[in-house]
Amino acid sequence: MKQLTIKGVLEVLNLMAECEHLMAELYRTASRVWKEEQDFWEQTAGQEDKHAEYVLKMIDLISINPEDYRPGRPLTLEAAGEFAARIREVTADLKRHAVSRHSFIKTVSDFEQKVIESNYSQIVITDNTVYKQLVKMIVADTAGHKSAIESLKKS
Repeated sequence: MKQLTIKGVLEVLNLMAECEHLMAELYRTASRVWKEEQDFWEQTAGQEDKHAEYVLKMIDLISINPEDYRPGRPLTLEAAGEFAARIREVTADLKRHAVSRHSFIKTVSDFEQKVIESNYSQIVITDNTVYKQLVKMIVADTAGHKSAIESLKKS
């Protein structure tokens, strides 16, 4: 795989921030479809919006002191773009009530796994503790989302 520059990393991170916002929109849509789980989906949506804020802070940190960061193994722009498109597609299906709850739960569980696998911690190499803390918060929340969503499969 071709090594990205810091500029390329920033482009990927911008797209990942967009994906986090798209996930929030998807979960808000779910809260309107499945009223009995509205609180869960709204809370999860709020956390996704927070993740987008964290990613934007990560972008700021890199932009302010790019010399403190080296490109690692980021997700490609193409992969992030495909992920964003798939989130939009599922959101549109959900708005049309064209997806079952069972299918939705499986899909969003897969989405959360994809976010985990995008491995924010390997996108750049840095010793910046603020950046590392933002990554830890995203990863911990995402693992929590996946676990909570997995538990919905049983209900």
